[in-house]
Amino acid sequence: MVELRWITFFVMLQFAAVSGKSTTYVTVTARDGDEVTLPCNNVIKNQHKCDQTSWLYSQNTGKATEELISLGQIGKSEIAEAKSNRLSVTADCSLVIKNVTRQDAGLYSCRQFNRAGKLQGGDALVDLSVVRNSKDETEGDNILHPSFSLWWRIIIVLVGLAALIAAVVVVNMWMRTEGNQTQREDNAEQNDEDGDEGTVTYENVGEPSVSIRLH
Repeated sequence: MVELRWITFFVMLQFAAVSGKSTTYVTVTARDGDEVTLPCNNVIKNQHKCDQTSWLYSQNTGKATEELISLGQIGKSEIAEAKSNRLSVTADCSLVIKNVTRQDAGLYSCRQFNRAGKLQGGDALVDLSVVRNSKDETEGDNILHPSFSLWWRIIIVLVGLAALIAAVVVVNMWMRTEGNQTQREDNAEQNDEDGDEGTVTYENVGEPSVSIRLH
């Protein structure tokens, strides 16, 4: 399901945000039976046969992430071995999938490691959608795996809207607080003036002054 893939992608973004690592995301659409190339946008330069690159795959059915390419070589996972004759990497470490099928649709992650084997930077995510090759089918039936980009745009809009609402609430509360403070100061000044108006002071030269408060 697309929702499960959305959850996987969101968790990966959260991890990247916490760790301070940059994550890129692109969408790719391919036709059933074609050859497709998935770009690795975070690739480290001057690698020897992509020996610092791994490709991971997460299907939309909620299955665990599988390692297709491990440091430039076909991974040891069951799904990697099943697709081994259709998988390869280019000189720039992009992932090539030959004779793509509907089972290939899902979320792919290009991961980089330094020479010491430590994870380097964030993942480069590629969302692969697959469409049927038949032109006789309707557009509604043609999409086998809908693109995730719409979900990503919705998330951005919702986050921006939430931030705007929070800003408006904060400004409104600040204005109310300032207004109440000003009103209290005005009331205090008015009370002082009223008190001064009700007091009459008589002074005689050489005699003690006398004050009379009028009510």
